[in-house]
Amino acid sequence: MFEWSKERYAAPPPTVAAEHRRFYFAAAYGYPCGLLWYFAFVFLFWAVGAKPLALLNVASTLLWALALALHLSGRMRAAVLIAAAEIVVHAAACVATIGWGTGFQYYMLAMSAVVFFAPLGHRGGNIALAAANAAAFVGLHVLFADRTPPLVLDRPIVDALFYGNALLAIFVISLAAATYDRAATAAESALGAEKAKSEEMARLLRQICGRYLSPEVVAELIENPASLELGGEKRRVTILMTDLRGFTAVCERLEPEQVVRMLNAYFEVMVEIIGRYQGTIIEIVGDALLVLFGAPQHLPDRAQRAVACAIELQNAMARVNTRNRAAGLPELEMGIGLNDAEVIVGNIGTPRRSKYAAVGSGVNLASRIESYTVGGQILASESVREAAGEVLRVDGQREVYPKGAEAPLRVYELGGIGGRFQLAWRRRRRRSSSSRHPCRCATRCWRASTRGRRAAKRTRCGLRAAASRSRRRGRSPR
Repeated sequence: MFEWSKERYAAPPPTVAAEHRRFYFAAAYGYPCGLLWYFAFVFLFWAVGAKPLALLNVASTLLWALALALHLSGRMRAAVLIAAAEIVVHAAACVATIGWGTGFQYYMLAMSAVVFFAPLGHRGGNIALAAANAAAFVGLHVLFADRTPPLVLDRPIVDALFYGNALLAIFVISLAAATYDRAATAAESALGAEKAKSEEMARLLRQICGRYLSPEVVAELIENPASLELGGEKRRVTILMTDLRGFTAVCERLEPEQVVRMLNAYFEVMVEIIGRYQGTIIEIVGDALLVLFGAPQHLPDRAQRAVACAIELQNAMARVNTRNRAAGLPELEMGIGLNDAEVIVGNIGTPRRSKYAAVGSGVNLASRIESYTVGGQILASESVREAAGEVLRVDGQREVYPKGAEAPLRVYELGGIGGRFQLAWRRRRRRSSSSRHPCRCATRCWRASTRGRRAAKRTRCGLRAAASRSRRRGRSPR
């Protein structure tokens, strides 16, 4: 029994709700005080000759012991109702027997203040019980304030009872308030410790996962742990893909440490810009980036953000190449493809290993569009142009034939964006003519890399080049 009581004073039962723990600890000390007080009055009433009240206090002591047991077991409502009823009955019996001047009625006022905070299940019940105690106090005053009691005690004894009961009622209220404050302080301290622990865990999670996930995905995991579960949803997003032109050949001429250093410097600049425009980096594959705008964070202006981000990425290549030249490394050129489509986004994989990803034909089409770019070029699909609106500056357009497509796809070369972004792609003049395409047609040359030359075979310019070579050889093109 002692171990059970010790355990209950250390921690409340599981059935006690978190919002009721303050009252639990406050009342856990209040009930024993009431029990001891009633037990002491058994002997006091016997000594002054009020034997009926002595027997009443024996019953009251047992009731308060029952209320304490119920309270410690988590049945706080039953304990409060028993204590409140006992105080009214006890006060009425004492006032009727030994008079109003003994002050036993003041316990009813103290109980009214206590029950107002008791967990009775509904705030109306607390108000009703407090009002019933106050009404009983008024009723006792009307009935017995000016009436001579059946048992008249000596004046010193009456005065001692009056001051003792009045002071004890004040002490009960003060004890309840102090214990309640102590419980509140302990709860707030525990809450503060848990909050600090949660913030530390969140900081560590951002520090660890932030190296592999975008800040938006990490924030989503922290705010909504349920998002860790496997699953996805359809979302309209703008997809941005970047790739460095001729980087494979560059890697073959450099040491591995130089390649890694050059890539790290390049990604440092690119990732910082993507973060400013609230893009979510889904993949870093070699020297390529796959970025989403509109997932997991909803962005109404996703297409405009993606275009503005692409323009600033191209402009930032000048800064990247300045660093490369200073470090004795070759310059880099990047192509960017944009597509706006409905894809499936979410956690994809297995319970042991998963990642936030995007799946759908829209992602594949963005990759196809990017494959037609040359260094320093931004190509966008018709869906991006429509989603972004009239703020785009289109420098050219053409039809391409992506692999697996049933019809030609019109793509647009973007050179700037107006509106609130006001950005333009600051092109650099080429340092040599080694990248010129062999054809001499009037259309713009879109091939400056091996990847682009393969794509040219499916274009009008490529066909013209093939025809020109065939005529020089004196035979018809295939």
